[in-house]
Amino acid sequence: MNKKIITSFFMLLSFYTYSQEFYINMGKNYTTYHFKNAPNISSTVSEDLGNSFEIGYLFELEESRQKMSYEFGLSLNEYNAIVKAPEDAIKYNTQYLGLTSALNYAILGGHDRDRFMVYLKGGLSANRFLSGKEEIDGKIYDLKNYDEFNKSFFMISLGLHANMIISDDLSFNLGYNRYETLFNTGNTPGQSLSFSVEQIKMGLTFRID
Repeated sequence: MNKKIITSFFMLLSFYTYSQEFYINMGKNYTTYHFKNAPNISSTVSEDLGNSFEIGYLFELEESRQKMSYEFGLSLNEYNAIVKAPEDAIKYNTQYLGLTSALNYAILGGHDRDRFMVYLKGGLSANRFLSGKEEIDGKIYDLKNYDEFNKSFFMISLGLHANMIISDDLSFNLGYNRYETLFNTGNTPGQSLSFSVEQIKMGLTFRID
């Protein structure tokens, strides 16, 4: 049944798309952790640097005159943070596997003859915990034992991107995204965690049709 639904979705999508492309992106994440406990006391953990990798497909929407496109992909992200305490530093290092989707709208360029394009991107993503550790004073704790980490994060994003065509089948892209947590399935009334992520990325896009 699921295979029939997926097949039908791609068949329907193909009727409304102008072209199809494959992309590979790499970048850096600057992540801030937001904790909240039972007495409603909130705390913020300073951002730290992590890696980002994403592959996926992009479809230009035929009726939009190439101003709009839709993309979906698979991502691997590190969401890291650090507490620079006076005595002991606390470090968090995590990896999440994500499913991403986004709608792009060109605000500059966007036609076949344009070699350069700037576009807005709005997206949603679902991120599943893969691995993580907390390091306190040299001692390492596995974050899979903490539900607020070891679950799924649903995030919304907004970004600004630029695309430069290198050849008929290849283009270079550079962009900035801001992610905020919509929902964490591991949150409880006694303990909750959310991420704020600023992401810088670059990559290549290959036309495949």
